[in-house]
Amino acid sequence: MARKKAVKVLRKQKKRENIQRFTQKQNIGRACLTATHVA
Repeated sequence: MARKKAVKVLRKQKKRENIQRFTQKQNIGRACLTATHVA
C-alpha cells in the first residue's frame, strides 16, 4: 500500500513538473510573439 502511494505521489510530482514546463514554454512563445509584434 505504501509503495502504491509513493508511486502516486511521484506521478503527481512529475505531472506538476510537466505542467510547469509547458507553461514556461507557452510564456516563452508568447514573449517571442510580442517581441516580433513590437519589432
